[in-house]
Amino acid sequence: MNKIVLRSTLIVLPVILAGCAIGFDHTLFVTKSNVGVDFDTKPPTAEISIARRELVIAPSFEGGQTPPVVGGFRTGNRLLFGMDVSSVFAGGDAAFALSGNGPSADHDALLCLSAPPVGKPRLGPIPLGTYPLPEKGEIRPFIFGTDTTFGIKVAWSGLTAQFPDSLKIGFNRKELALAPVFGNNNANNPLCPYGAEMPAFLATIDIASNTTTLQSFGIDYLQSFSTGSAAVKLAQDPYVRQLLLARLDRASYGPDKNSQCIRQWRDEDPAQKTKRAQIINNWWASQGHNAKDSALLINAGEKQFADARAAFIRDNNIPCNGGQ
Repeated sequence: MNKIVLRSTLIVLPVILAGCAIGFDHTLFVTKSNVGVDFDTKPPTAEISIARRELVIAPSFEGGQTPPVVGGFRTGNRLLFGMDVSSVFAGGDAAFALSGNGPSADHDALLCLSAPPVGKPRLGPIPLGTYPLPEKGEIRPFIFGTDTTFGIKVAWSGLTAQFPDSLKIGFNRKELALAPVFGNNNANNPLCPYGAEMPAFLATIDIASNTTTLQSFGIDYLQSFSTGSAAVKLAQDPYVRQLLLARLDRASYGPDKNSQCIRQWRDEDPAQKTKRAQIINNWWASQGHNAKDSALLINAGEKQFADARAAFIRDNNIPCNGGQ
């Protein structure tokens, strides 16, 4: 059994016994990413690696339907220090919006069932009770969190004398969501007599290094954390969605050689960087786009933006090595 599954099972069992049935009326979604050095005594860990672990325990309803979740992780790092990593962690309507091909609306992630489901978890031959989904007037807790380290982290709990409990160098991130799955009777809707869905959540992080020369070395750090309608709106925004897709699937949506050419032209002379960034914004606006979305010119990878990159390079007479 995978270690993360075993550890999560040890976490899950007490929660089930306490009345919260993961996989019946709750979805557990966990990831852990490491790029660099990870030494920890809780649980025992010693890694110098690029590592990614993912786990979801969710209810499965009639027809194989499950609440949607999306997890993505990318690294372009070669030195095991987490200088070029991106991560996406989403569930509910936010996950549906990110994974769809077009615009989406609230409650698109609703699962339509023919009747209210009743889960019956068991521990061996001992029944633990039934777990119908909570409906109107009922409240269930929603737990959603991330833990990110970028750089060096040494921690002591006081239980190991002078020795640290954990040592992390590079990029280390843990994400967890314990989301209740709610039910709703729709007697007036024959196509969806009973609906089930869970709250929306979205967490992203993007750490990019810009290294053209030792003197111009820099790091861009961007992190977001949202739930409910804010997560859905963020995932529905075409600009945000395109950039998140670029993180998830760099081959289909990510930047190309012309992206690198434009980025290098913008950053190669620190004294000109602000001026050249404004040139990019102005050119992007002249093409009928919002100037604040000009990052799409470099980072997005759909055909229309690939053509736009080639046009920008031509219009500004930018020399490229291997571009265009």
